[in-house]
Amino acid sequence: MFFDVTPIFLNRFFLRKMRYKNIFYFFATQKKQRKMSTFTQTTAACIFELLEKTGIPTAFITQLSETEMEKKNCKLIPLEVVARRYAVENFIRQKSEEDELPYRFHSLRIEFFSKPTDTIPLACEESKISLPENIEMNQIKELARKSFLVLEGACNNLGYRLIDFKFEFGITDDGTLVVADVLDNGTWSLQTDAPFNIPEQTLVLWRGSESDKLPDVPILAGLKVEMPVISGHKKTVLVTKELERLHTLYPEGGVIIALVGMSNGLGPILSARTEWPLISVCTTANEFPEDVWSALRMPSNVPNATMLDAKNAVLCALNILGQKNPAIYAHRRLAIERLDEAV
Repeated sequence: MFFDVTPIFLNRFFLRKMRYKNIFYFFATQKKQRKMSTFTQTTAACIFELLEKTGIPTAFITQLSETEMEKKNCKLIPLEVVARRYAVENFIRQKSEEDELPYRFHSLRIEFFSKPTDTIPLACEESKISLPENIEMNQIKELARKSFLVLEGACNNLGYRLIDFKFEFGITDDGTLVVADVLDNGTWSLQTDAPFNIPEQTLVLWRGSESDKLPDVPILAGLKVEMPVISGHKKTVLVTKELERLHTLYPEGGVIIALVGMSNGLGPILSARTEWPLISVCTTANEFPEDVWSALRMPSNVPNATMLDAKNAVLCALNILGQKNPAIYAHRRLAIERLDEAV
Protein backbone atom coordinates (compact mmCIF):
# COMPACT_ATOMS: atom_id res chain seq x y z
CA MET A 1 0.00 0.00 0.00
CA PHE A 2 1.13 3.55 -0.75
CA PHE A 3 0.08 6.93 0.63
CA ASP A 4 0.52 10.44 -0.80
CA VAL A 5 0.25 12.95 2.03
CA THR A 6 0.82 16.70 1.75
CA PRO A 7 2.83 18.22 4.62
CA ILE A 8 0.07 20.75 5.37
CA PHE A 9 -2.49 18.00 6.00
CA LEU A 10 -0.60 15.55 8.22
CA ASN A 11 -3.28 15.80 10.91
CA ARG A 12 -5.63 13.69 8.84
CA PHE A 13 -3.69 10.46 9.05
CA PHE A 14 -0.94 9.35 11.41
CA LEU A 15 1.10 6.56 9.85
CA ARG A 16 3.31 4.13 11.66
CA LYS A 17 6.32 2.62 9.95
CA MET A 18 6.01 4.93 6.92
CA ARG A 19 7.40 8.29 5.89
CA TYR A 20 5.42 11.05 4.25
CA LYS A 21 6.14 11.95 0.65
CA ASN A 22 6.85 15.62 0.10
CA ILE A 23 4.26 16.18 -2.64
CA PHE A 24 2.50 19.53 -3.12
CA TYR A 25 -0.76 19.12 -5.00
CA PHE A 26 -1.03 22.72 -6.14
CA PHE A 27 2.28 22.46 -8.05
CA ALA A 28 1.41 19.12 -9.63
CA THR A 29 1.58 18.66 -13.39
CA GLN A 30 -1.59 17.79 -15.27
CA LYS A 31 -0.50 14.16 -15.52
CA LYS A 32 0.24 13.98 -11.81
CA GLN A 33 -3.04 15.72 -10.98
CA ARG A 34 -4.96 13.05 -12.88
CA LYS A 35 -2.99 10.31 -11.14
CA MET A 36 -3.72 11.80 -7.73
CA SER A 37 -7.36 12.27 -8.71
CA THR A 38 -7.50 8.57 -9.53
CA PHE A 39 -6.01 7.70 -6.12
CA THR A 40 -8.48 10.01 -4.39
CA GLN A 41 -11.48 8.61 -6.23
CA THR A 42 -10.41 5.03 -5.59
CA THR A 43 -9.96 5.77 -1.90
CA ALA A 44 -13.39 7.39 -1.66
CA ALA A 45 -15.01 4.41 -3.40
CA CYS A 46 -13.22 2.01 -1.02
CA ILE A 47 -14.52 3.94 1.98
CA PHE A 48 -18.09 4.11 0.71
CA GLU A 49 -18.12 0.41 -0.18
CA LEU A 50 -16.80 -0.52 3.27
CA LEU A 51 -19.44 1.61 5.01
CA GLU A 52 -22.17 0.09 2.85
CA LYS A 53 -21.03 -3.45 3.67
CA THR A 54 -21.32 -2.71 7.38
CA GLY A 55 -24.88 -1.40 7.04
CA ILE A 56 -24.12 2.33 7.24
CA PRO A 57 -26.30 4.32 4.79
CA THR A 58 -24.39 6.35 2.21
CA ALA A 59 -25.14 8.22 -1.00
CA PHE A 60 -22.76 5.97 -2.95
CA ILE A 61 -24.11 3.81 -5.77
CA THR A 62 -21.11 2.71 -7.84
CA GLN A 63 -17.74 3.83 -9.20
CA LEU A 64 -18.16 4.69 -12.88
CA SER A 65 -14.52 5.28 -13.78
CA GLU A 66 -11.15 6.12 -12.26
CA THR A 67 -12.32 9.69 -11.66
CA GLU A 68 -16.12 9.40 -11.45
CA MET A 69 -18.70 7.82 -9.16
CA GLU A 70 -22.48 7.69 -9.16
CA LYS A 71 -24.35 8.85 -6.06
CA LYS A 72 -27.96 9.03 -4.95
CA ASN A 73 -29.71 12.35 -5.23
CA CYS A 74 -29.57 13.99 -1.82
CA LYS A 75 -29.72 17.41 -0.17
CA LEU A 76 -26.49 18.25 1.67
CA ILE A 77 -26.66 19.45 5.26
CA PRO A 78 -24.49 22.60 5.65
CA LEU A 79 -22.18 20.96 8.19
CA GLU A 80 -18.74 19.44 8.20
CA VAL A 81 -18.52 16.87 10.97
CA VAL A 82 -15.13 15.88 12.37
CA ALA A 83 -14.64 12.75 14.47
CA ARG A 84 -11.36 12.78 16.42
CA ARG A 85 -9.56 9.90 18.11
CA TYR A 86 -6.23 11.68 18.71
CA ALA A 87 -5.45 15.29 19.62
CA VAL A 88 -2.94 16.53 17.07
CA GLU A 89 -2.25 19.45 14.70
CA ASN A 90 -5.46 21.51 14.41
CA PHE A 91 -6.75 20.43 17.80
CA ILE A 92 -3.54 21.25 19.69
CA ARG A 93 -0.17 22.61 18.59
CA GLN A 94 2.01 19.58 18.02
CA LYS A 95 5.22 19.89 20.05
CA SER A 96 6.01 16.25 20.75
CA GLU A 97 9.05 14.32 19.65
CA GLU A 98 8.74 12.17 16.53
CA ASP A 99 8.31 8.93 18.48
CA GLU A 100 5.93 10.33 21.10
CA LEU A 101 2.35 9.16 20.73
CA PRO A 102 -0.42 11.79 20.59
CA TYR A 103 -3.13 12.04 23.23
CA ARG A 104 -5.93 9.54 22.60
CA PHE A 105 -9.58 10.27 23.35
CA HIS A 106 -11.13 7.19 24.96
CA SER A 107 -14.51 8.27 23.59
CA LEU A 108 -14.59 9.86 20.17
CA ARG A 109 -14.74 13.65 20.11
CA ILE A 110 -17.33 14.81 17.57
CA GLU A 111 -17.14 18.42 16.34
CA PHE A 112 -19.44 20.38 14.02
CA PHE A 113 -18.32 23.13 11.66
CA SER A 114 -20.76 25.21 9.67
CA LYS A 115 -20.16 25.72 5.95
CA PRO A 116 -18.24 27.56 4.66
CA THR A 117 -15.99 25.87 7.18
CA ASP A 118 -15.51 27.65 10.50
CA THR A 119 -12.17 27.43 12.22
CA ILE A 120 -13.82 27.00 15.62
CA PRO A 121 -16.30 24.19 16.36
CA LEU A 122 -19.88 25.25 16.98
CA ALA A 123 -20.53 25.61 20.70
CA CYS A 124 -24.29 25.18 20.36
CA GLU A 125 -24.93 23.33 17.13
CA GLU A 126 -28.70 23.50 17.03
CA SER A 127 -28.83 27.26 17.50
CA LYS A 128 -26.78 27.94 14.35
CA ILE A 129 -27.81 25.23 11.90
CA SER A 130 -31.25 24.74 10.38
CA LEU A 131 -31.63 20.97 10.06
CA PRO A 132 -34.10 19.21 7.77
CA GLU A 133 -37.39 18.12 9.27
CA ASN A 134 -37.22 14.97 11.43
CA ILE A 135 -33.40 15.13 11.59
CA GLU A 136 -31.70 15.85 14.91
CA MET A 137 -28.07 16.65 15.66
CA ASN A 138 -27.77 13.48 17.76
CA GLN A 139 -28.63 11.39 14.69
CA ILE A 140 -25.81 13.02 12.72
CA LYS A 141 -23.43 12.55 15.64
CA GLU A 142 -24.33 8.88 15.98
CA LEU A 143 -23.89 8.19 12.25
CA ALA A 144 -20.52 9.98 12.27
CA ARG A 145 -19.41 7.93 15.27
CA LYS A 146 -20.41 4.62 13.67
CA SER A 147 -18.76 5.55 10.37
CA PHE A 148 -15.50 6.54 12.03
CA LEU A 149 -15.38 3.37 14.13
CA VAL A 150 -15.73 1.19 11.02
CA LEU A 151 -12.88 3.07 9.32
CA GLU A 152 -10.81 2.96 12.50
CA GLY A 153 -11.20 -0.81 12.70
CA ALA A 154 -10.17 -1.19 9.05
CA CYS A 155 -7.11 1.03 9.56
CA ASN A 156 -6.13 -0.90 12.69
CA ASN A 157 -6.02 -4.05 10.57
CA LEU A 158 -3.58 -2.32 8.21
CA GLY A 159 -1.32 -1.23 11.07
CA TYR A 160 -2.32 2.46 10.99
CA ARG A 161 -3.85 4.85 13.48
CA LEU A 162 -6.74 6.93 12.18
CA ILE A 163 -6.32 10.34 13.84
CA ASP A 164 -9.52 12.05 12.71
CA PHE A 165 -11.90 12.12 9.80
CA LYS A 166 -14.26 14.65 8.24
CA PHE A 167 -17.70 13.77 6.91
CA GLU A 168 -20.57 15.49 5.14
CA PHE A 169 -24.13 14.22 5.49
CA GLY A 170 -27.22 14.54 3.36
CA ILE A 171 -30.88 13.60 3.11
CA THR A 172 -32.02 11.38 0.25
CA ASP A 173 -35.33 11.81 -1.58
CA ASP A 174 -36.96 9.26 0.76
CA GLY A 175 -35.79 11.17 3.87
CA THR A 176 -32.89 8.90 4.86
CA LEU A 177 -29.86 10.44 6.58
CA VAL A 178 -26.74 9.26 4.70
CA VAL A 179 -22.99 9.81 4.56
CA ALA A 180 -22.85 12.03 1.47
CA ASP A 181 -19.14 12.75 1.24
CA VAL A 182 -15.81 11.92 2.85
CA LEU A 183 -13.64 15.00 2.83
CA ASP A 184 -10.24 13.68 3.84
CA ASN A 185 -9.47 11.08 1.22
CA GLY A 186 -7.48 13.58 -0.87
CA THR A 187 -4.86 13.72 1.87
CA TRP A 188 -4.24 9.97 2.12
CA SER A 189 -4.74 8.14 -1.16
CA LEU A 190 -4.50 4.43 -1.87
CA GLN A 191 -2.51 3.54 -4.95
CA THR A 192 -3.36 -0.15 -4.96
CA ASP A 193 -6.71 -1.94 -4.94
CA ALA A 194 -8.96 -1.64 -1.91
CA PRO A 195 -7.32 -3.02 1.23
CA PHE A 196 -10.50 -2.42 3.23
CA ASN A 197 -12.55 -5.59 3.48
CA ILE A 198 -14.94 -7.48 5.71
CA PRO A 199 -13.51 -10.95 6.39
CA GLU A 200 -15.88 -13.89 6.61
CA GLN A 201 -15.42 -15.33 10.09
CA THR A 202 -17.48 -17.59 12.28
CA LEU A 203 -18.62 -17.68 15.87
CA VAL A 204 -19.25 -21.33 16.69
CA LEU A 205 -21.79 -21.98 19.45
CA TRP A 206 -20.99 -25.64 20.03
CA ARG A 207 -23.26 -27.59 22.37
CA GLY A 208 -22.95 -31.05 23.81
CA SER A 209 -26.71 -31.53 23.81
CA GLU A 210 -29.90 -29.80 22.69
CA SER A 211 -30.71 -28.95 26.32
CA ASP A 212 -27.79 -26.49 26.53
CA LYS A 213 -29.16 -22.96 26.03
CA LEU A 214 -27.85 -20.68 23.29
CA PRO A 215 -26.80 -17.07 24.02
CA ASP A 216 -27.87 -14.20 21.76
CA VAL A 217 -25.42 -13.07 19.07
CA PRO A 218 -25.84 -9.76 17.20
CA ILE A 219 -26.18 -9.78 13.42
CA LEU A 220 -22.98 -8.20 12.07
CA ALA A 221 -21.40 -8.00 8.62
CA GLY A 222 -19.00 -10.85 7.93
CA LEU A 223 -20.02 -12.84 11.03
CA LYS A 224 -21.51 -16.28 10.44
CA VAL A 225 -22.88 -18.23 13.40
CA GLU A 226 -22.51 -22.01 13.38
CA MET A 227 -24.43 -24.11 15.94
CA PRO A 228 -23.31 -27.76 15.92
CA VAL A 229 -24.65 -30.13 18.56
CA ILE A 230 -22.14 -32.96 19.01
CA SER A 231 -21.03 -34.47 22.32
CA GLY A 232 -17.30 -34.55 22.95
CA HIS A 233 -17.55 -37.63 25.19
CA LYS A 234 -19.89 -39.71 23.04
CA LYS A 235 -19.04 -38.70 19.47
CA THR A 236 -15.40 -37.69 19.48
CA VAL A 237 -14.76 -38.74 15.88
CA LEU A 238 -17.70 -36.64 14.63
CA VAL A 239 -16.40 -33.70 16.67
CA THR A 240 -13.05 -33.76 14.86
CA LYS A 241 -14.76 -34.13 11.46
CA GLU A 242 -17.04 -31.16 12.14
CA LEU A 243 -14.03 -29.12 13.29
CA GLU A 244 -12.25 -29.85 10.00
CA ARG A 245 -15.37 -28.81 8.08
CA LEU A 246 -15.44 -25.47 9.90
CA HIS A 247 -11.73 -24.89 9.23
CA THR A 248 -12.38 -25.53 5.54
CA LEU A 249 -15.39 -23.20 5.39
CA TYR A 250 -13.77 -20.28 7.21
CA PRO A 251 -10.11 -19.81 6.22
CA GLU A 252 -10.21 -16.33 7.78
CA GLY A 253 -10.80 -17.83 11.19
CA GLY A 254 -13.29 -17.98 14.00
CA VAL A 255 -13.88 -18.40 17.71
CA ILE A 256 -15.52 -21.42 19.34
CA ILE A 257 -17.68 -21.25 22.45
CA ALA A 258 -18.25 -24.70 23.97
CA LEU A 259 -21.54 -24.65 25.90
CA VAL A 260 -21.52 -27.73 28.11
CA GLY A 261 -22.70 -28.89 31.51
CA MET A 262 -21.59 -31.67 33.87
CA SER A 263 -18.21 -33.04 32.75
CA ASN A 264 -16.62 -30.85 30.08
CA GLY A 265 -15.06 -33.13 27.50
CA LEU A 266 -15.95 -30.99 24.50
CA GLY A 267 -13.91 -27.87 25.31
CA PRO A 268 -10.60 -29.65 25.97
CA ILE A 269 -10.96 -31.89 22.90
CA LEU A 270 -11.64 -28.92 20.62
CA SER A 271 -8.94 -26.67 22.08
CA ALA A 272 -6.31 -29.35 21.57
CA ARG A 273 -7.28 -29.74 17.91
CA THR A 274 -7.68 -26.14 16.70
CA GLU A 275 -5.67 -22.92 16.47
CA TRP A 276 -8.87 -20.91 16.91
CA PRO A 277 -9.53 -19.39 20.36
CA LEU A 278 -11.87 -21.56 22.40
CA ILE A 279 -13.97 -20.51 25.38
CA SER A 280 -15.74 -23.09 27.52
CA VAL A 281 -18.91 -22.08 29.35
CA CYS A 282 -20.07 -24.30 32.18
CA THR A 283 -23.85 -24.12 31.75
CA THR A 284 -24.57 -25.99 35.02
CA ALA A 285 -22.23 -23.98 37.28
CA ASN A 286 -25.03 -22.19 39.15
CA GLU A 287 -26.76 -25.42 40.14
CA PHE A 288 -23.68 -27.63 40.40
CA PRO A 289 -20.58 -25.47 41.05
CA GLU A 290 -18.27 -28.50 41.12
CA ASP A 291 -18.91 -29.04 37.38
CA VAL A 292 -16.63 -26.13 36.55
CA TRP A 293 -13.50 -28.03 37.64
CA SER A 294 -13.57 -30.18 34.51
CA ALA A 295 -13.08 -26.98 32.49
CA LEU A 296 -10.29 -25.51 34.63
CA ARG A 297 -7.51 -28.05 35.19
CA MET A 298 -6.07 -28.77 31.76
CA PRO A 299 -3.07 -30.87 30.70
CA SER A 300 -0.34 -29.37 28.53
CA ASN A 301 -1.18 -28.22 24.99
CA VAL A 302 -4.87 -27.83 25.81
CA PRO A 303 -5.46 -24.02 25.74
CA ASN A 304 -9.05 -24.11 26.99
CA ALA A 305 -10.29 -20.80 28.44
CA THR A 306 -13.31 -20.91 30.76
CA MET A 307 -16.05 -18.44 31.60
CA LEU A 308 -19.22 -18.85 33.65
CA ASP A 309 -21.43 -16.35 31.82
CA ALA A 310 -22.36 -17.15 28.22
CA LYS A 311 -23.13 -13.49 27.41
CA ASN A 312 -19.64 -12.42 28.46
CA ALA A 313 -18.20 -15.29 26.45
CA VAL A 314 -19.93 -13.90 23.33
CA LEU A 315 -18.54 -10.42 24.06
CA CYS A 316 -15.06 -11.87 24.51
CA ALA A 317 -15.39 -13.73 21.20
CA LEU A 318 -16.53 -10.53 19.44
CA ASN A 319 -13.53 -8.67 20.88
CA ILE A 320 -11.27 -11.31 19.34
CA LEU A 321 -13.00 -11.34 15.96
CA GLY A 322 -13.12 -7.55 15.92
CA GLN A 323 -9.34 -7.41 15.62
CA LYS A 324 -9.80 -8.35 11.94
CA ASN A 325 -13.39 -7.33 11.23
CA PRO A 326 -14.07 -3.55 11.26
CA ALA A 327 -17.84 -4.08 11.55
CA ILE A 328 -17.44 -6.11 14.74
CA TYR A 329 -14.82 -3.68 16.02
CA ALA A 330 -17.22 -0.76 15.50
CA HIS A 331 -20.03 -2.65 17.27
CA ARG A 332 -17.93 -3.35 20.36
CA ARG A 333 -16.19 0.04 20.43
CA LEU A 334 -19.54 1.84 20.23
CA ALA A 335 -20.84 -0.14 23.21
CA ILE A 336 -17.70 0.66 25.20
CA GLU A 337 -17.88 4.39 24.48
CA ARG A 338 -21.56 4.48 25.42
CA LEU A 339 -20.56 3.40 28.94
CA ASP A 340 -18.98 6.85 29.35
CA GLU A 341 -22.19 8.56 28.26
CA ALA A 342 -24.20 6.63 30.84
CA VAL A 343 -22.09 7.98 33.73
